[in-house]
Amino acid sequence: MLIFFILFLELLTLLIGVNILSDDGIGIKNFLLWLLLIQIIGQFFYMEIGFLAIFLVLFFLITCLIIKSKKIFSSILITCLPLVTLVVTNYFAQVMEMYVVKDLLSSFIVNYDREIVATILTCILTILVCYLTKYVIGKLRRFIILERKYQILILIFLLFMIVIFYVNIFIGQIQGFSSEHITLTSILFFIYACLLCGVYLALIYTLNKDSKMKQERVLNQQLHDYTIQLEQLYNNLNSFRHDYLNILVSLEEGIRTEDIEMIKGVYHRVIKPTEQIVKSNDYILGKVRKVHIVEIKSLLAEKIIKSQAKGIDVRVEIEEIIESIYMDVFSFYRVFSILLDNAIEAANSVSNSYISIVFIQDRDIQRIEVENTCEHQEISLKDIYKKGYSSKESNRGIGLYNVQQILNDNKYCTLETFYELGVFTQTLILKREDRE
Repeated sequence: MLIFFILFLELLTLLIGVNILSDDGIGIKNFLLWLLLIQIIGQFFYMEIGFLAIFLVLFFLITCLIIKSKKIFSSILITCLPLVTLVVTNYFAQVMEMYVVKDLLSSFIVNYDREIVATILTCILTILVCYLTKYVIGKLRRFIILERKYQILILIFLLFMIVIFYVNIFIGQIQGFSSEHITLTSILFFIYACLLCGVYLALIYTLNKDSKMKQERVLNQQLHDYTIQLEQLYNNLNSFRHDYLNILVSLEEGIRTEDIEMIKGVYHRVIKPTEQIVKSNDYILGKVRKVHIVEIKSLLAEKIIKSQAKGIDVRVEIEEIIESIYMDVFSFYRVFSILLDNAIEAANSVSNSYISIVFIQDRDIQRIEVENTCEHQEISLKDIYKKGYSSKESNRGIGLYNVQQILNDNKYCTLETFYELGVFTQTLILKREDRE
C-alpha cells in the first residue's frame, strides 16, 4: 500500500512540474483528467513491469501536450525535464534523509517512515527546481531562438541522460539499494547533471555568439542599404540645386520681359515636376538621422526601404534627437521589428496604404507609435496577444505573443493598441527606469 502512495505523490509531482514549465499551464480540467489517467497507467503497469511504467506515463504526457500545443520539441522538453529532476532529487533526498533529516525528526515523530519523508523531500525539491528552470528558460528565451538542429541535440542529450539514470536504477534493484549504493549513485547523478548543464551552457554560449554575428551581418546590410539611399538622396539634391538655378534664370527672364506665357511654361515644365521629388519618400530617410542608436537607425532605414519597394506611403516624425532607448536595445529591436513587420504586411494588403512612425521623447518617457492602414475586419484587441491568434492565415499570430512575453519582463514598458475604420495603431510607451 505504501508503494502506491509514494507512486501517487511522484506522479502528481511530475504533472505539477509539467504544468509549471508549460508556457500557459495545462489548465485545471486537463490537470485533473491527466492526473487521473497517469495514475491509472502508472499504478496498473507498475505491478506488471515495475519502474518501466514511467515511460508509458511519459509517452502519454508527451502525446497530450503535442495535441494541445502542436509543438513537438517543447512538449518533449517540458515532460522530460521534470522526470530527470524527479530522479536526481530522489537520490539527494534519500541521502539527506539518511544523514540529516533522520537525526532531526526521528525523535519527534513516533511512526517515522524514511521512505515517506524522502518522497516528500523529493517532491518539494523537484517543484522548486522546476520553478527555477522556468525562470532561467524564460530569461534565455528572450535572447535565443533555437534552430531545429539544436533542439534535436538537446533532446538527444536529455533522453540519453534518462536512459543512464534508469539503467542505474535497474542495476540498483538487482544489487539492492544499500546506503552506500544510494550515496554513490547520488554522486554519479550529480556528475551527470553537471555535465549536462555544462553542455547546455556551452550550447547557449555558442548560440548567443552565433546570434550576435547574425545580428551584426543584418545590421551591416541595413547600413549598406541606408548608405546607398542617402547617396541617391544626395545626388537628387545636387541635381535639384542645379535645376533650381536654371529655374531662377528662366523666371527672371520671364519677369523682366513680363512674358506670362514663359512663366507658365517654366512652372509646368520645371517647377511642378519637382513637387514629386520634394514629396518623395526617399527624403523621409533624412529624418532617420535623428536616431543616434545604430541598431535602431538601420532597422528604421531597412523597413522604410522595404515599404517603399511595396508602394506603401511612409510618414516619419521624430521630434528630437534619440540618443538612447529607455529599454534594453536588443529587446526593443525585437519588439519594434515585429511591430513594423506587422504594419508593413497589413498595409500591403490594401490600396492607398500608409505607415506612420512617430517618436516622441520626454525627459522620463518615450512614445513610439506605429500606425498603418489595414483591411476592414473584426479584430479582437483582447485576443491579439494570445499565442496562435491571428486575423491572417492559419499558423500565424506568434509575433505579438512574443512582444507581450518580452514586455512582461519589463514593468516600465507598456503597449497600447487601437483599431478603428481600417486603421491599426500601436503605441509603445517606455519609462525611464532610474526616474524618481
